[in-house]
Amino acid sequence: INDKLAIRATIYDDHHGGYISNVYSTFTRLASDPGAVAYGYTPSASNQSDNGQYNNADQVKKNYNPVDYIGGRVAAKWQVTPDWDVLVSESYQSLDAEGTFSTYPTGSDFQTLGALQTTTFSPSFNKDDYWNTSWTVNGKIGDFKVIYTGAYLIRNITEQQDYTNYSRSVFGMYYQCTGSATGFGVGNNDPTYCYSPKSDWHDVLRNRHTSHEVRISSPEGKRVRAIAGAYYEAFHIQDTMNFNYKSIPQCTTAGTAGGDCLGLLQPYPGAYANDPTPRGPATAFGEDTQRGYDQLAFFGSVDFDILPNLTLTGGTRYYDYKEWEGGSQYATYVSNCFEVLICGTSGGNNVNIDNNGDHVHYHGFKSKGSLTWKPAEHTLVYGLFSQGFRPGGFNRTPLNVLSSTPWGLTGETFSPQFIRPNSYKPDTLTNWEAGLKTDLLDRKVTLNLSGYYMVWENVPFGFFNPQAGIGNTTFFLNGPTYHVKGGEVQIVARPVHGLTVQGSATYNDSKQINSPCFIANYPGSTDINGNPNTGQCVMQFYAKKAATPSNEPALFGPAGGVTPFSPHIQANARGRYDWAGKNDMNWFVSGGVSYTGPMYNQPSNYINGNVANPPYVTPTSTGGLYPATTTLRFRQNGYALLDAQVGVNHDNWTVSIFGENLTNTHSSTFTSTAQFIKSEVPVRPMTYGVKIGTTF
Repeated sequence: INDKLAIRATIYDDHHGGYISNVYSTFTRLASDPGAVAYGYTPSASNQSDNGQYNNADQVKKNYNPVDYIGGRVAAKWQVTPDWDVLVSESYQSLDAEGTFSTYPTGSDFQTLGALQTTTFSPSFNKDDYWNTSWTVNGKIGDFKVIYTGAYLIRNITEQQDYTNYSRSVFGMYYQCTGSATGFGVGNNDPTYCYSPKSDWHDVLRNRHTSHEVRISSPEGKRVRAIAGAYYEAFHIQDTMNFNYKSIPQCTTAGTAGGDCLGLLQPYPGAYANDPTPRGPATAFGEDTQRGYDQLAFFGSVDFDILPNLTLTGGTRYYDYKEWEGGSQYATYVSNCFEVLICGTSGGNNVNIDNNGDHVHYHGFKSKGSLTWKPAEHTLVYGLFSQGFRPGGFNRTPLNVLSSTPWGLTGETFSPQFIRPNSYKPDTLTNWEAGLKTDLLDRKVTLNLSGYYMVWENVPFGFFNPQAGIGNTTFFLNGPTYHVKGGEVQIVARPVHGLTVQGSATYNDSKQINSPCFIANYPGSTDINGNPNTGQCVMQFYAKKAATPSNEPALFGPAGGVTPFSPHIQANARGRYDWAGKNDMNWFVSGGVSYTGPMYNQPSNYINGNVANPPYVTPTSTGGLYPATTTLRFRQNGYALLDAQVGVNHDNWTVSIFGENLTNTHSSTFTSTAQFIKSEVPVRPMTYGVKIGTTF
């Protein structure tokens, strides 16, 4: 309807080919496995299922990580009156990502792998669908502008990833072996016998998010201008996550003496449950939870022109944030799962989270202020102060950790020293910034410069290191303060007709300022020597078989260390040249390069992951164990990505040839041992092709 109603619709089907290959591998239990060392178990063909021959033949596939996006969007805008309009849009997307996007330098049986290869034993995928409805109303009340916007989102995610390498650990073998070592079947005097190590974790999420915001702006062109508004959002997450690494057979009848079987886990009776039914026979641990938050905020900002070219701006935001969590956590123990049909609720990791009282309330102000000066046309100098925060969250449950006796290392009987908290608090960020924006050389060059100093406090830090005695589930604590000094530069130049050159660079010097510690808070806590240490830093907790204590390695990292995942330099440059050819053929060529500097994935005092061989948990010469998973530190090398494109426009058609990552680098963007093996997420390899487009 001319000048009244318009509709725009988009549909897409986008396929990205895979580039990581899952290659054939065996998984052989070894006497040197941490679990075997802890349990005194020597694997052989006679004390394992399938004669100890485990492989991933059914999962082998070349380029097994393709991604498919299917979706669309339809939007309608209605000009209700000359001063009021309404925009409503509906979006849908279905994502199907197969395989995994990480590679293993070393395979599951310690073999050296090639580039872009991995060895996984269970199906891996991520399916992510969402519907989003949004709306915006723009209008005027007198000389004041009014805008109201809102949205409603439904999102469903189902993800599964291989976890077979966990089976080498002490905890992994616990769920897969019977006999005197693990405790399953001790009463039957059965020798240790181990079943399949093939494992995975499976997570199902359902999200609902609603938001509303209204803003009103005073007339422009006045010496004093103001914006005021309010914001509300509600976020609800339903999460069912099961860790499927239990391979001891399922019980078919209760109390079968000599059967060496386990029952099925179920959510804690009486607690909230997304799925109250018993879990599958492979589920050894899991959680069924709901969590979310409600936030109400009011904000305002005022601009005051001190002089025609000098403006002072001040604003603040009041927030009222309420967060909650409920549900249950369930786990397998001898006391609750052996020779029963349905597991009971005994054991420290069987928790009714509803009883934890997971409700927190944060409120306060976050403000900003700036001063801008325009000394000449097309030039602006500014100074800025701003504050921000991220909400806190909940751990699954309080748990006694930092015992002087890590799992499986017998001969030491010391009590825990630390009870991890039920929740962690928000972090805060304070930023001071100054900058310049200007045009030079008769507006042929645009230059933006800025420098900043940030103070980042109470940063949440995640821990998962069962072998070091800090629990077999991930938890978060508020940790260090970081100071970040940095600067940015952006340049856009048009030196001659048809040629555009642009580039930007960022430099960051990010340092840890303090080194918090775990404060002993267990009632009657004592250190390794039996001395009371309640209220003091836990300094000694790791007792090896030789009864030699280890000092706590400043688990948050040392003062003066570099912030993890913080490269000093990131930069990019790009150029494009357009020229007119014969017969109305308009040609173009472009190219660019982006650079990310080297960085580390953990604080500087963590164990160098490059010296462990193989690159995850291995026995030491003293009989102890290297700390596992997230305590290994890796240096991620810097890398540059080069791309280029050449093409032609004619009438309403465009054809181009392009190439991305032309040097075909496989540099890692994320290196970790969280899955009990060194893994690297590489950049997408060299991609080239042809693009054809038209307008109508």
